[in-house]
Amino acid sequence: MKRKIVSIALAILFFVTSQVKADEGMWLPFLIQAKIGTMNQMGLKLTAEDIYSINSPSIKDAIVALDHGSCTAEVVSANGLLFTNHHCGYGEIQSHSSIDHDYLTDGFWANSYAEELPNPGKHATFLVRLEDVTDKVMAALNDNMSETERNEAARQISKKIQAEAIKGTHYEAKVQSFFERNHYYLFVYETFKDIRLVGAPPSSIGKYGGDTDNWEWPRHTGDFSIFRIYTAPDGSPAEYSQENVPMKAKYHLKISLKGIHEKDFAMVFGYPGSTDRYFTSWGVQNEIDNVNTTRALVRTEKLGIMKEFMKADDKVRIQYASKYSQSANYWKYSIKQNQSLKALDVVGQKETWQTTYLNWVNEDNSRKSKYEQAIDLIKKYYSNPSIKNAEKVKNFWFEAVLLGGEAIRYSAGARRLEGLLKQAPTNNAMLSENLQAMQAGVAEYFKDYNMSTDKKITLALLKMFNANVDEKYKMSIMTEMNKQYGSCDKFADAMFENSVFTDEKRMNAFLEMPNNDGFLASVDLLSLPIEVKNAIQCTQDDKELAKLITEKKQVLTNTSNSLFENFDLEKTKTAFIEAAKAIYTESQAKELLGSDVETFVNTVFATSIFTDKARFDKFISKPKYKTLSADKFYALALAVNKNTRLNILQNDLVFKTMSNAFEVYFSALDVSEEASVELEKGKRLFLAGLLERAPKNSIYPDANSTLRLTYGTVGGYEPSDAVVYNYYTTIDGYMAKVNMEDDEFKTLPRMFDLYKKKDYGRYAEAGTLRTCFLSNNDITGGNSGSPVLNGDGHLIGIAFDGNSEAMSGDIIFEKNLQKCINVDIRFVLWTIDKYAENKHIMSELDIVQ
Repeated sequence: MKRKIVSIALAILFFVTSQVKADEGMWLPFLIQAKIGTMNQMGLKLTAEDIYSINSPSIKDAIVALDHGSCTAEVVSANGLLFTNHHCGYGEIQSHSSIDHDYLTDGFWANSYAEELPNPGKHATFLVRLEDVTDKVMAALNDNMSETERNEAARQISKKIQAEAIKGTHYEAKVQSFFERNHYYLFVYETFKDIRLVGAPPSSIGKYGGDTDNWEWPRHTGDFSIFRIYTAPDGSPAEYSQENVPMKAKYHLKISLKGIHEKDFAMVFGYPGSTDRYFTSWGVQNEIDNVNTTRALVRTEKLGIMKEFMKADDKVRIQYASKYSQSANYWKYSIKQNQSLKALDVVGQKETWQTTYLNWVNEDNSRKSKYEQAIDLIKKYYSNPSIKNAEKVKNFWFEAVLLGGEAIRYSAGARRLEGLLKQAPTNNAMLSENLQAMQAGVAEYFKDYNMSTDKKITLALLKMFNANVDEKYKMSIMTEMNKQYGSCDKFADAMFENSVFTDEKRMNAFLEMPNNDGFLASVDLLSLPIEVKNAIQCTQDDKELAKLITEKKQVLTNTSNSLFENFDLEKTKTAFIEAAKAIYTESQAKELLGSDVETFVNTVFATSIFTDKARFDKFISKPKYKTLSADKFYALALAVNKNTRLNILQNDLVFKTMSNAFEVYFSALDVSEEASVELEKGKRLFLAGLLERAPKNSIYPDANSTLRLTYGTVGGYEPSDAVVYNYYTTIDGYMAKVNMEDDEFKTLPRMFDLYKKKDYGRYAEAGTLRTCFLSNNDITGGNSGSPVLNGDGHLIGIAFDGNSEAMSGDIIFEKNLQKCINVDIRFVLWTIDKYAENKHIMSELDIVQ
């Protein structure tokens, strides 16, 4: 065991020894020239220009970032057809599903262009070109700058570089930092916005094995779905329109039926999301103790509640299918990653790595002056008790609050509305635009919302948050409302039964309500009774009233003096009538005023204490509650004020809970923010040292949702003593797992029929149908849906998962264990051709033997 640990530790010091294994590394495509010799030796028959070129079509032109990097897809036809994972299209499949059309259970197959389903908000992005702009950015920086100044200077020069790069085009540009802000690269992209669902297998194929098989091998999941990019008739990107046409692809992948064999060359091209290969031991320990532990704890509770409601109601099952899947994916990942990090003693390996680094630094005085402080700055951050506490709060907040209750998260979208209402409620174009944007999303949100489910999740997770953070970080509203309502459960009842964020009708009424904000602002005089209301609070006792009025008398006098300084009764009456008629319908005005507008104005303006300076001064000199309560103008002001959007919003219990949650988060952020600047500096210097130590282009940057290529070979592995895993699975294993009592392993009658007939067509090998295979390609989240290509550059599979024994892979690459799990492209084709019998899709695929 000891020998094995030492060998693993040495293996990961790739940036110290400069010996990078061929199957490790997520390489930027324009650096492939430096790796092409090794790749050719392993079986690649292409040139670097075949893979990445900006002068002619190349494989990179068939690689798509879905939704700005959440998944990857590949172009597989001249007409813009995309293959990706089933779980990458799961949200769209779910959004089109209902009890009447349950595409999750039954699958979906378009038989013509007309049947392909639009998906508003879904994007497909291609990399146009990539450029190293490190020298340009670094020229704007110097060692005398603080980290904050460096970041701002880099941001400003990056904006200029981006603007110059896309001037006169419809492209997008982004300068991204690499190696902790030691390198900078410019990416120019083209994004298409009309993406339509073409096909998806039933979940009994596309999601076969569910949570049980997720992150596990052997696997038998046909994890794929099919989309198509549409463009304007001239080929340019366009929002959805019936006039749009299928994309004319610059490059598409050919699909191989040659088969897959052990030690075959395999490369994966895609958009890996995030890795932390350069974490120190303290960063790893924080991931174990804080990030993963918190995520697993919170999501265990959340998923249990979801499943309870989903099992009880088919409508809820469909509504929450995608939400459950998204949450479950990294719930299991966190559990398995912690197991892997501990089993492989990754903290110990990192400590060895840090010692090696420091030994190298200390060998040279010039290096000591540059890099010696790096490790100390990183250690200082993670070792500070206050920061540890704040980091724990932020992680619990993210999982239990922001990703916890849906209504709370939804209400956070109204924070901007609150700010706009405070600034200028009348004639405000920004306010109108914000309200329209919120209205546009109401139906979509409530389509997949179930109040009972959300209430139970919200209450459970808010309780969990308060139970797991220090006293100073607890959400005060929970304690206050527990006292006010008698229990947290009754508070939750009141919150969900009355909030505008938990009911579609209430939300629409709130957004569409007559503009009381505008009415208040149009008639300045209405602010005076509100000032009185604020001064007297809730008292009805004359003595207390007189006391409170006296305390605020100067403020009230100043307000009245200002209002009545140039007061014109007739003009004010006219303004009131115009504002009321502009904002309210006749029936609304009568309901609010108790009579028609003119009658109200003529009667009330002649008698109210708030429409005459002398009457108001007399009242505040000797206030009586009876006088105040009988004043109809006072009653009107309070009624209007109570029903302004701002007032409704700020008194909404969901919004109040969300606001309190953000207060807690920002208090924790304040503790860690200043120190995190020093942590950033430590990481930057640390990586600068690693780059100086390693030969040029011998180490790769962490994943950050930019296009990367990884290369390796097909093969199995030995996860533990006496356990040997083959590199592929077959439909025989699929059928052996079938359990019609278990939702995760159910299948449909057609699968039984085809299996009984052994009807595998040209997709068979040795009398059976292969389902999935393994390669040692270096991938992570975001690579889901990436093409797996053979030495000819032909599609042999679609990457969709990693193996649980190497869940430490985002932090450390374990060459003996880490595997990429892929669906065999022949299983994909068999499902389309034999299972679905879909000629619409099959007819345009470019299939080669």
